[in-house]
Amino acid sequence: MMARDYCHTVELSIPDVPAPGWSSDALLSSFLRTADRAESDALLETLICEHAQPLIKEIIRGNLHGYLSRSTNGASFEDAEDIASGVVLKLLKRLDDLKAHPHDKGIPSFRDYVAVAAYNACHEYLRQKYPERARLKNKLRYILTRQEGLALWEGKNKAWLCGLAVWRDEKRVGVSSSRLRYLCGDAQSPIPLARSQLALSRNIVELVTSIFQLSDGPLALDELVSLVAELWGVKDFPPRTDDGSGGAGDQLERLASAEVDPATKVEQRMQLARLWEEIRALPLPQRRALLLGLKDTGGRCLTVLLADIRIASLSQIAEALAMPAERLAELWNKIPLDDMSIAAHLGITREQVIHQRQSARRRLARRMRAFS
Repeated sequence: MMARDYCHTVELSIPDVPAPGWSSDALLSSFLRTADRAESDALLETLICEHAQPLIKEIIRGNLHGYLSRSTNGASFEDAEDIASGVVLKLLKRLDDLKAHPHDKGIPSFRDYVAVAAYNACHEYLRQKYPERARLKNKLRYILTRQEGLALWEGKNKAWLCGLAVWRDEKRVGVSSSRLRYLCGDAQSPIPLARSQLALSRNIVELVTSIFQLSDGPLALDELVSLVAELWGVKDFPPRTDDGSGGAGDQLERLASAEVDPATKVEQRMQLARLWEEIRALPLPQRRALLLGLKDTGGRCLTVLLADIRIASLSQIAEALAMPAERLAELWNKIPLDDMSIAAHLGITREQVIHQRQSARRRLARRMRAFS
């Protein structure tokens, strides 16, 4: 099941389920102990929907707001949903493993476990989508924790603050982003040369120290990263988004090429295996529209390629299509089907087939950027 739909898949009314006021750790303990399937499902639903998902969304919103708000064409919502879904899927797998192996190391604090998983997912998203900024942030983290006189510490609401070490001990309040930009040379700044003077400094320790002297108070780590990136012209250029003519098909076509060395073939096979997992995670209408019509520029069926190089068996492809293996076997020599044939087979319009396939390719393009 897709993680984002989880809360709508279990509709149970079990008297034994603890009230929402119960702690997540108490719910987790009850979930791991009970042998009753209905009670277990209801407890799991409460854990995920009432405790995990709100925390995950809060962390994603707090950590990625500035990045997601820059996205266009609905990518902001989709990226946030993908990140949250990934965290929930990993959480569900971990809970299933704990249920099946009760003697394994448990989860001391459910809330802390979920929070760490969400923070890690945010970090991974930024690392993949904004590699230059991620490198700069890691560099700043390093000097803030190694350079004498500077410090990085956790403030309220799990936010990371940075500044002079004495400020941490004094527990000073952080400087707002608007105040920071005013001080650093925005249009109405009383010190208009500050920004250009800061930009001249190519020594990162000197630059950070100058910024702190100017702010005279702690800064949010992300605000410091943004300012240094702006001063030094550090930019990330997002990969080309799929417009319906590339994405999964182009990647499969590249991986199908025989003119590669053995080491590259191994790497490409790993990429293709990852791509198959991402295809399986697509909504069913998108999977069907994609797999039944997936072809390269020469018209070869790339779904058949998945089976030929043993990334997916015919039965696994049939399962992904939610059709009997016998039915897929009948279609095997006919695919890739044209849009009209797919529409007739699925009982939808040709326009809907095109829309579902384009949606699938755009999602796959986003998910596979780190593996291109």
